[in-house]
Amino acid sequence: EQRLYSRRLDVAGTLDQFGFGTFAPRPGLLDIKSGAELPSHSVQTCAYCMLARDSDLSPAWRTSLYLDDAGRYRIRKILKPIDPENQAVFLACLARFRWIVKHHHNGVVPCK
Repeated sequence: EQRLYSRRLDVAGTLDQFGFGTFAPRPGLLDIKSGAELPSHSVQTCAYCMLARDSDLSPAWRTSLYLDDAGRYRIRKILKPIDPENQAVFLACLARFRWIVKHHHNGVVPCK
């Protein structure tokens, strides 16, 4: 694991793996997951790539590795580090989170 912080975004995150893969000559980001693949995982790995770039790392790719209960794994397709749609979704979620924190007492969001 590698902790990253973006001063520009004021966001921190923890990458599972940053390095080389047998399928790529340049370093990239590997996120390890258990359970089902979700569309939000692409947004998460894009956000990690944004943090990595702000931390002077240069990921050339990103992907997720999914583990199942039997110990088998599969790798999601390899993606470019920054996808405009994933980036826009992450920044929108970040803005919404900050708005909620600002407009709720002590930053506590009521559960419904």
